[in-house]
Amino acid sequence: MGKRKRKKKALPKNRMRNITSSSLEDKIKKSGLFRGKNFTLVKGTGEKMSEVLLDFAEPLLDKLEDYPTIEKAISFAAVIWNLSLLPKSEQKKGLEDILKILGKDDPEMRRIGEDIARMLLDRKKKYFPNNKRFIINYEFGMKNGKPWLNVASTI
Repeated sequence: MGKRKRKKKALPKNRMRNITSSSLEDKIKKSGLFRGKNFTLVKGTGEKMSEVLLDFAEPLLDKLEDYPTIEKAISFAAVIWNLSLLPKSEQKKGLEDILKILGKDDPEMRRIGEDIARMLLDRKKKYFPNNKRFIINYEFGMKNGKPWLNVASTI
């Protein structure tokens, strides 16, 4: 869960860590997200955000078995993780925007999405209160029947 001891290693600002795949690194560089910004990519330093995200999404992943559903759950968890790092007023607006998309054609889906989002926001507060790293991008796959994840995040 979020209670294990975590090593912290200070790195200069504008660095990213936990990029373990060159394809993920290429994706970030090509995205233009950091165009005009000075930043350095750092691989495999400190706490693995892939493990953190899987721990965070565990209640969603626990009962899922098929790849597309697991992929959607991880994607939703990553969005809610980043949402949790915003100021409260922006969190509220962001959640409302997400729920509009989820409930566009199905009000029941909106209600379920809101319940899951609120559970994840509470989980972030309870188990990961000091982790303020934004998820920049990720790669997801299945390996030996288990989710495999590479995550690029801020420090």
